[in-house]
Amino acid sequence: MSKPSNTAQASLLILCMIPFWLNAEKSHEELGDSYYKAREFSLARIEYDRGAGAFPGNKVLPAKSALTLMRENRFRDSIKHLEGDEFSLTYLRMFASLKAGFRSRFLLDQGNLLDSNATAAQKDFTRLLGGTLYLEDGDYQVAQKYFEKLQGEAEDETVRRVTSQTLTEMQKFEQLPRKSVLLAAGLSSILPGSGQIYSGHVADGISSFAFTSVVCGSAAYMNHLETKAKSSHTGSIVTGLLGLGFYLVNITGAVASAQRYNNYQERKFQQNIRERFFNLDFVEKSSGIVFQTNF
Repeated sequence: MSKPSNTAQASLLILCMIPFWLNAEKSHEELGDSYYKAREFSLARIEYDRGAGAFPGNKVLPAKSALTLMRENRFRDSIKHLEGDEFSLTYLRMFASLKAGFRSRFLLDQGNLLDSNATAAQKDFTRLLGGTLYLEDGDYQVAQKYFEKLQGEAEDETVRRVTSQTLTEMQKFEQLPRKSVLLAAGLSSILPGSGQIYSGHVADGISSFAFTSVVCGSAAYMNHLETKAKSSHTGSIVTGLLGLGFYLVNITGAVASAQRYNNYQERKFQQNIRERFFNLDFVEKSSGIVFQTNF
């Protein structure tokens, strides 16, 4: 009986090693997933990076490694792990670019996904994520038209539901009472501090009233004493100019208070939208990345 050739022995060895390689790749991913679920993101990233280094053709491990960085709010660093044109990589890169402030990269990836051979549902999620750019910019009229159009055209049920909820939240935001900048300025011009109190900044209003009243009152009293003493009015003029300065600052402060109130309401709305509908949990789930749960 003849001995097998060297080529045959090498082929047999490779065939025997295939299950080992597959199990090694799977073990890195499973161990990384266990750390990820336990929110040990640094340890999870180590396992994902080991697996990705040993098996460069695997596109899931880099995506999962990027997710660990996003969980640590390291969105710029995560983009380095998301090189490729697969849907999961590009979609996650869109989200990371949005968070990192890379607007051009965000729009480029969005356009590439919509022009790709991605499924209809994947394109619906891409368009849904794309609408957040208008919300971040505060361009609510354009955002409303965008989401209304998406709601009518989307095929995915989840996208339609989230779009409908977003539109509902936008309507609630538009119905919130705003503080009038002109009214705040007018009130403080009549009674210092009242514009700040109207805008919900009571402490600022009391401080403004106290400082303006004390300085202006001092100027008036000093003028009375100077007139009675028939002396120059230098002191009362200087103090009066100082009081006028406090009075004008009081009015501009009232304007700023009204603006801060309105800005707070807007930030609160944007935060609510992000936390409820466009958070990392939602993007992770809709990206198609699957984590092992049997551990």
